[in-house]
Amino acid sequence: MKRSVEGEEVPLSALIDIVFLLIIFFIVTANIQREVIDNKIKLAQSIHVPPLEKLPEGIFTINVRKEKDDSAVVYSHRGTSYSIGTIKNMLVNMRVKYGDSTRVLIRASGDLPYSEIVKINNLVLDAKLFRVIHSSESKYDG
Repeated sequence: MKRSVEGEEVPLSALIDIVFLLIIFFIVTANIQREVIDNKIKLAQSIHVPPLEKLPEGIFTINVRKEKDDSAVVYSHRGTSYSIGTIKNMLVNMRVKYGDSTRVLIRASGDLPYSEIVKINNLVLDAKLFRVIHSSESKYDG
């Protein structure tokens, strides 16, 4: 028995549905990946600690860097800049929502004055969070 090729069509509506689902999937996953990294930060260098192989899940990331003209310090979370007071409120909300075991990752620019790092550390302590990771560029030889 031979099938006739005439009259058979590809169901276009199903194909269009699949294409739209793929587009939505890639848009959602792209937004999730944008959360952590601020590429404008040139990290401090560390020679004493080996790099982490994998970052733990459920971390609140704070990016801290100077403006290009050194006029101000920028604090950001998930790609959006916030005032230092707003960052503190966000940390308190994280503690209330997830408990005091919430981890905080601080990614600070290597050319940032250490007083800014102390300011962020104090914010984290004021929010009663104690699990802090400081990010740096690894130059570890061990």
